Formats: sequence, C-alpha cells, structure tokens
Amino acid sequence: VWTDSHGRRAAIYKGAVTVERVLDDVRKLPLEGEDWQRASLPLAGRWARRPNPLRLIPFATLLLERNFIDEGLAYIADNRQLVENDYEYAKLLTVEGEKIAARGDLKTAEARQREAIRVDAELAVAHKNLGSVLERQGRTIEAVAAYRTAIELNPELAVAHLNLGAIMARQGKLDEALEGYREALRIDPTLALGHLNLGAVFERQQQWKDALEQYQRAVSIDPELAMAHARLGAILGRQGRVPEAVAKFREALRLNPDLAVVKNSLAWLLATHPDPAIRDGSESVRLAENLARATSFEQYAVLDTLAAAYAETGQFELAMQTLEKALELARSGGQTEVAAEMEERLRLYQDCLLYTSPSPRDGLLSRMPSSA
Repeated sequence: VWTDSHGRRAAIYKGAVTVERVLDDVRKLPLEGEDWQRASLPLAGRWARRPNPLRLIPFATLLLERNFIDEGLAYIADNRQLVENDYEYAKLLTVEGEKIAARGDLKTAEARQREAIRVDAELAVAHKNLGSVLERQGRTIEAVAAYRTAIELNPELAVAHLNLGAIMARQGKLDEALEGYREALRIDPTLALGHLNLGAVFERQQQWKDALEQYQRAVSIDPELAMAHARLGAILGRQGRVPEAVAKFREALRLNPDLAVVKNSLAWLLATHPDPAIRDGSESVRLAENLARATSFEQYAVLDTLAAAYAETGQFELAMQTLEKALELARSGGQTEVAAEMEERLRLYQDCLLYTSPSPRDGLLSRMPSSA
C-alpha cells in the first residue's frame, strides 16, 4: 500500500506488479487536487453507496476526454438515470457522441447529438457535431443546415466555419469557401487545417505564392499534418524545386503511408524527371507496384506510373504490357485525352525510350479540402 504526504491511500496492490507500474505510481504521489484525481483514472469496481449526482458528469466527461472510452461509455450507461436531469447533461451527450463517432458508429453518434439538441437547443457545439456526423454520412444539405445553425448560435465557433467552408469548396463555391476559412482563421489563427484548406482554394485559383504561404503556415503549426507536406511538395515541384518536392512527398508518406495520391506523385517524379540525379527507378517501381496492388490494378493513372517506372529500370516489355492495360481502362472510362497521351508514351517504350516530364503528377486536389 502506498500513501501520499497527506496520509491518503494512493495505491493498493493485490498480487505481483511490475517495477514500471510501481515507479509510475511513486511519481504520481506528489500530485494535488484535480491532477491527483486525473491520475487515478479510470477507477475500477462499483459504488459502495449511492454516488453524488453532482459529481457524475464531471467524472464521466473526464473519462472520455482522457480517452478511457470504454470505461466512460459504460459509466454513462450505468448512471444515465442519475445524470439526465443535470444542467450539464447536454454537454456530456455531445462529448459522448464525439467519441462514438470516432469509433465509426455514426447512427448512434447522430442520436446522441440530436438528444443533446433536444435537451438544450441553443448548444452550438451540438449542432456543429451533428453537422460533422451528417457530413460523414454524405447528408450534405442537412450538414450545411446544422453548421449554419451552430454559427448563428455562436459566431465564434471556428470549426463550424471551417467545415462549412470545406463543403462550399467541394461544391465549387470558392468565394463562400474563402469566407468560411478566413473567418475560422480570424477566430483561431492556429487552426492548421484552416490554413491547409485556404491554401487549396488559392491553388485552385492558381495563386501559387499565397497557396505556398498557407501550406507553410499549416506545417509550422502542425508538423504532423501529412497533406500539408504533400501540397507543399506539389507546389515546389511545379516551381522546379524538385529535391525539396521529393523531400516533402517522402515526409508526407512517413506521416501517412496510406496517401495513395502522394505515393503516385512521388513514383511518377522518380520515374520521369529529366535529371538522372533525381530519378530513382527502383524506388519508383516499389512505390508504384505497392499502389497498383492496393488498387487491384484497376486505376489507369497508377498503371501509367508503374509503366513509366518499369521503363526507367529498363523493363520495357513490362512497361508496354502495363501501359496497354492502363489504356484499356482509360478508353473504357471515356478518358480520350488521357488515352492519347498514353499512346505517345507507348510508342516511346516500343522504341526502348524513356518518357520524361519536369512536372510532378498531381491528383491531390481531388482529395481536398478536409473537414475537422
């Protein structure tokens, strides 16, 4: 049994425990107040007597916010009758709904947010969270209405402006998207996703300098934001700063190896750049083959890249076979211009010649923008 400086029992062990567990508990002994309570989470067992309802919601919220999700959800379920008349119950429902949504149960998450709105119709964050859940279900019209309601109730809710802007951008309403992003960043200049999305709008408007600045701000705020590195790579490549572009693409893939469009862009650059010092056929083949397998060899753009990678490594027979498959897919999809470009490359491969291009292949904007 461990006791702290106040004589409180801080830890009780039954059976063997690891040295690491004991040392961790010793480090927590000097904690006071709320820090001491936080360190004790989650608490196993059950109530010996009827708990104080006034403390249930703060405790349940703390469990969820500290990512003891199973314990928090179970705790709420066991004590819902005690807390549902509390004045903070609507706020608890919004947090509960967010955690459930993060697990992919969107229908239950939607129900929690709607219940929060029933309890407190003026709770802006519940409308914002409802919009997010509806958006993830593809119910865009309802999501827009929810975001607008959230903004009416709380004009300083930055994420609502951001998410509404993202929908406007996907609908091609760039002026409205700009308005949403700028308002979100006025409220919270540290919103990395806001800078990323604003940069994407500038890029679609071919305002390269402004786009580059916004992507750089996004990376400085959140160095782990993979898509910001990817967008920086695309613009740097367009500006001819290819070594920097390659570094940014690699950093994006380190942060998120599943970014298929980034993998395709990097593989294309390594296979087709005119400078032999930049080309790396082996890495290009590895990236493109991995991506082709992941897409079941059914994406013509990926197969086009794979063909270029095979050509770069001198495997022209494989390059021709792969590009012929890509041509079939492009033609069947009505991509006549793309097919014409592929036919030109096919003739080069037939003559055992490389195709070179100074610009990176860029399909990233089709993935933009993102909602929070």
